[in-house]
Amino acid sequence: MTQEKIRRDTRSNFGARGWGIILYAFINYYLYDSIANSALNAVVPGIAADRGFNVAALTALSTPAGLIALFVSIWIGRVAAKHGTKKVQIITLISGGVFVIAWGQASNYLLYAVLLVVVVCMTNVLQLVGGTMLVTNWFPKKKGLAMGWATMGLNISAATSVTLLTLLSAKLGGMKGALTVWGCLFIAAGIATFAVHNYPEEVGCFPDNDPNEDRRKDSRLHTGWTTAKVLKDQTIWTTGVALALQGLIVVGFVSQLVPMLLGRGYSQGTALTVMTVASIG
Repeated sequence: MTQEKIRRDTRSNFGARGWGIILYAFINYYLYDSIANSALNAVVPGIAADRGFNVAALTALSTPAGLIALFVSIWIGRVAAKHGTKKVQIITLISGGVFVIAWGQASNYLLYAVLLVVVVCMTNVLQLVGGTMLVTNWFPKKKGLAMGWATMGLNISAATSVTLLTLLSAKLGGMKGALTVWGCLFIAAGIATFAVHNYPEEVGCFPDNDPNEDRRKDSRLHTGWTTAKVLKDQTIWTTGVALALQGLIVVGFVSQLVPMLLGRGYSQGTALTVMTVASIG
């Protein structure tokens, strides 16, 4: 297949199993955002109200948690590259679900902080390994198109997860009950991961769903890129900084939007509506 043909092939012809991988990645992105980003709009005020904690103090803890998660994600990413995404995903989802449940039970600031760090680390690994790495394994040449579908989970999560957590909290007597249900979703996804495969060749499929792709079974796509080469590339740094600034603005704004609106006198219903509309836009 020529470079020209690759450039023009924008069809979403991923095949049944390929679409299954995209749906699985979509769910992982949804779960990641629903806990690490958007859900803080519901979780922080909810836990503060349940435990009598200071909202500002809980919100401030998210910054160091995110910084720690950055380095943990890099390390786990290397582990997944060596041992496969599937094993890492199963461990991340099941243990992450347990920690999400425990997070809702936190009875003091120290325990909340420790569990927050663990949960944020787990969810960041979730979207890296069960999202980006897995999709890249299955669609080495059409990963941009596949990721476009999979990352819709982020927007859908931002538009729905806060409302769902708020409703669950109201029905189950507090954020403790809501996070218990959410943790069970993580565990269920972890169990479902046993049906996921690291590479399409493992189940008789082709990379990019292209029969002309001759990559050998269980092999990784060798692009010539190394860690040292990536770190020396100016384009990589420019792209990385641009995406980091975008994430800083979007995540920083979205994760605190509802508490900010409530603090300015808006009703909870209005605040949730504004968040939903902003997420869809």
